[in-house]
Amino acid sequence: MNHPQLSVQLYTVREAMAEDVAGTLQKIADIGFTQVEPYNFADVPGLAEALAAAGLTAPTHPRALPGVRVQPSTSASSPRPRRWASRS
Repeated sequence: MNHPQLSVQLYTVREAMAEDVAGTLQKIADIGFTQVEPYNFADVPGLAEALAAAGLTAPTHPRALPGVRVQPSTSASSPRPRRWASRS
C-alpha cells in the first residue's frame, strides 16, 4: 500500500525561518521529513538552495519561486504533480 508523504507547512516555523532559513530546513530534514509546504517565501534569498542542501522538496507550492523550476513528479499519490529544484 502506498502512503502519501507528510510535509511540514513552513508557516508553522515562520519565526525560525525568519532567523535561520538553512538551519530551520536542515532541522526539518534531520527529523525525517523530505517535503515542505512553503508559505509566502518567494522573496527569501537562497530558499531554493537551502531546500536542495537539506534534501527537501516542495511539491505542492502554489506559485513559482525565483530561481526554482518545476519538474514533473513521479509520485502517483501527489495531488499536484510538481517538484521544485534549484536551477543549475
